[in-house]
Amino acid sequence: MSGLSADSLRIGAVITFHGDRMVASGGTIVDAAVQQLTSTAPATGDRWLTPEVPALSRGDAWIVPLFWMPDADDLAETEREALRTRAHELGQSIISACRYAYGEPLSVDFDGRGGPALYAAELAHTGVAAAAWWAVGDRAIVLVYHRAHDGAPTLRMALHIVPIGWVSDRRPTKAKKMPRLNLAWKWADVVDFAVDACRARIPAPRADEGPVGPGR
Repeated sequence: MSGLSADSLRIGAVITFHGDRMVASGGTIVDAAVQQLTSTAPATGDRWLTPEVPALSRGDAWIVPLFWMPDADDLAETEREALRTRAHELGQSIISACRYAYGEPLSVDFDGRGGPALYAAELAHTGVAAAAWWAVGDRAIVLVYHRAHDGAPTLRMALHIVPIGWVSDRRPTKAKKMPRLNLAWKWADVVDFAVDACRARIPAPRADEGPVGPGR
């Protein structure tokens, strides 16, 4: 089942899979994010990142939803384990791609002060328990893991594209002050975007195309 279908709200989804078919790799997502999103600020509307992978606009940030684990009691443990395995593989694929291109990841400092502290506070507010980032020019790629609490299984995973000053005191954001942050999202946002794009007949890009639809 596609991660963009309404059924994904009930049975979970890893965005790189459509049923048992892989529709994108971690490397493909990272490459597309760098090419399309790191030079686009502020974000100007939800858009397709690659076929079947959307990017959600959040002010000066982009969110690329990657994984969702539902709370449904009727989801069999074997299905949960399959979702966890695919999500782990996707996370490792993204880490490998970023490490190869941009070096070792840095951890978001959840105990810092200043601009980065505001971003870290918003991550914690939205249930992020761990986050690693890489610098790409004046932007940062951040891989975030949402959990109910430290040590619990991952419930959601996403890629953030944010100004570098949100994660690094050494390279502060040029704006006079940090914007008010709202990085909350849910898998229903992913499904809603796909439905709206279909109704508006906004085609997903081919692998050799840039972004289309809102924000282009």
